[in-house]
Amino acid sequence: EVKQAKLKKDETIARYSNGVVIGKWKDKREVAHISTEFKNNLIVSTDKRGHNKTKPERIVNYNKFKSGIDRQDQMQSYYPSTRKTIRCVLLPKIPKTRLLSSKVNHVSKKNTKLEKWKSNKKKMSTMLYAENSKGYGIFL
Repeated sequence: EVKQAKLKKDETIARYSNGVVIGKWKDKREVAHISTEFKNNLIVSTDKRGHNKTKPERIVNYNKFKSGIDRQDQMQSYYPSTRKTIRCVLLPKIPKTRLLSSKVNHVSKKNTKLEKWKSNKKKMSTMLYAENSKGYGIFL
């Protein structure tokens, strides 16, 4: 009922249930809110220019104590940052032979490092297996 209600400027609607207030208020935009602390009391507040406006008490207190991140989120909500369409990125086709030859060249230059790494891996796996058989360590 509160969600579907159409409000005019400076109108508010609220419903109560078990100490919880669900309400909506409209100034420039509709603001929906849920509160257990405040009722639907309208109070007079002054804006930056000194004009008096009536607002729900929970809105005034929220604006009074909200942190910088809430203000940042509020400002970002006015401007959608996501794109409406998905861009398609075209990558150049690389022949498989070029990829294979580059891999072969890379391995042949680093052959000694690759063999050293394989032997170190074998040593580490045997050490870890021995520790695991004792009841601790991990098994690769």
